[in-house]
Amino acid sequence: METTTLTPAQSKSRSLRTTVPASIIRHFGLSDGDQLTWELEPRDGKIIVVVRPTKAEPEIRSAPRKGQKEKVR
Repeated sequence: METTTLTPAQSKSRSLRTTVPASIIRHFGLSDGDQLTWELEPRDGKIIVVVRPTKAEPEIRSAPRKGQKEKVR
């Protein structure tokens, strides 16, 4: 089990953010820009939070022209 700490998302926001543990990042192969889907499931008088990774759209790369470097859009 890993523990993370909640911190304010922005100074005047009611949202909180936390860090995704490195073990989860490695397990799911997550990277910057990937998304997580959060679902709440009532179960046995408790609320179970289910978090599923949703991969972000892959970057579109165009082939470089002769003498040019590769560009990322």
